[in-house]
Amino acid sequence: MSSHITSDLEKIADYIVCIEVGRIAFSVIKDAITDVAGVAQCHAAEFDSVAESSFFAPGEVRFIRQPYSTAILVPDRFAFGERFPRIALDRADIDGYMNLVLKGEIR
Repeated sequence: MSSHITSDLEKIADYIVCIEVGRIAFSVIKDAITDVAGVAQCHAAEFDSVAESSFFAPGEVRFIRQPYSTAILVPDRFAFGERFPRIALDRADIDGYMNLVLKGEIR
């Protein structure tokens, strides 16, 4: 099934494949997004600490700078929460995951 309505995908899909300009941007089991991934909201100093830590492999930090914080795509929010307990962390949804993968910067 092909759809641009991510709320429908969250209800019925088992696997998410995102295609951008004819190439696969990501291909992931839906539960890896909705049950495991997260979005961390950091201040500038926290972002540098997270990006420079060994939690992410080099070139794997996907983020979007916002006026008062930076959103970071976290592949495992449980492990991230244990490592960085003071950083606000939300469960990811397909729309947020897609936004960070397609429009976010990489560090």
